Amino acid sequence: MDVYFVRHGQTDWNITWKIQGRTDIPINACGRAQAEKMATQLADVPFEKAYVSPLTRAQQTARILLAGRNVPVYTQPALIERDFGSFEGLRKEQFDFEAFWHPEVPCAAQNAETAGEFYARVQAFLRTLGGPGAVLLVAHGGVSIPVQMFARNLGQSLGPDGVYTDMILPHGTIFRFSV
Repeated sequence: MDVYFVRHGQTDWNITWKIQGRTDIPINACGRAQAEKMATQLADVPFEKAYVSPLTRAQQTARILLAGRNVPVYTQPALIERDFGSFEGLRKEQFDFEAFWHPEVPCAAQNAETAGEFYARVQAFLRTLGGPGAVLLVAHGGVSIPVQMFARNLGQSLGPDGVYTDMILPHGTIFRFSV
């Protein structure tokens, strides 16, 4: 199975580098343009189905990507962005952003999902994928880390080992791997 992971289009919070986490922010005009560009890039991919984070920015991106196509779309809670707890709404320079993503560093944010819990949640869902055809995943920058870790474990790689924040894909990025 070919898996196409897409990070949602840009939001207004992304412009100011505010951490969204589970705050439900819609995509902006740039985000819509990014999604339209990706829709063109993916136009010839015969998706069997799509799994999408429940957050609005991912749902909006998926609707643009699949407009006019008869592809079953499933809202997948496992693809929701990491809960940043008390760090939500902060800018990444206001806390140790790199340490926050490291699975062996204790989480300093109150009420946040730990990196280890987050990676396990996303990868448990990825292990359910398989079979013929192509599937679309639409989610978030944070989700792109465990997705790439999973692909790396399958012998496919993007980004350096060990530097988790370097694995966060830019908005409007498509990452393809096979399971």
